[in-house]
Amino acid sequence: VRYPVYEFDQLNANNRIYEIIIGQNLMKNSEIQEKVKNKNLFGHAEHPQETQSNLERVSHYIAEMQVVESENRMKQVFDVLDTPTGRIVDTLLRAGCLVGCSTRAEGDLEEKEDSKGHKYHRVIPESYKYVTTDFTADPSTYGAVPIEIKRNIVSTARKELSNEKATAGDKQFATLLLESMVCKDKANRSEERRVGK
Repeated sequence: VRYPVYEFDQLNANNRIYEIIIGQNLMKNSEIQEKVKNKNLFGHAEHPQETQSNLERVSHYIAEMQVVESENRMKQVFDVLDTPTGRIVDTLLRAGCLVGCSTRAEGDLEEKEDSKGHKYHRVIPESYKYVTTDFTADPSTYGAVPIEIKRNIVSTARKELSNEKATAGDKQFATLLLESMVCKDKANRSEERRVGK
């Protein structure tokens, strides 16, 4: 699932503004980027009481992140897992629910005032420590809803084969689908060997 996670330089529902440098720093953070690479930047369905993730409550991991400067936002891709909380999120997404997301982080705030005299809080970039991004029912970032959802066909087909309630026709279709994907994968590997990749 792809989400816009930060809308930089815009007031959010928590009366806070995140500057784009926060996203740029996050992309340069070797510890966070290593976690993304190793598939262990875990998130929950709703924020936990403490900032640390609990494996028993993990619903997804963050598979990609990028700052899109032309849109003044950061986008992230979550891979929803087949865990108890992941299945809840998946059910909601399949039902068309616009499940939101929210960053989990620590840091300091600075009270500021805009040109019209409205007070808001600026998130101080130097103190900001991103932990992860969680699914949530009430995101503070406006528009933090799915912008793209892709399904893992292989796992869905395998699940259908083990489903005792599936019809013979559904199981046959799942089998043919998996076989065609294996054939395509073998053909791709043969082509790679032929051109010396």
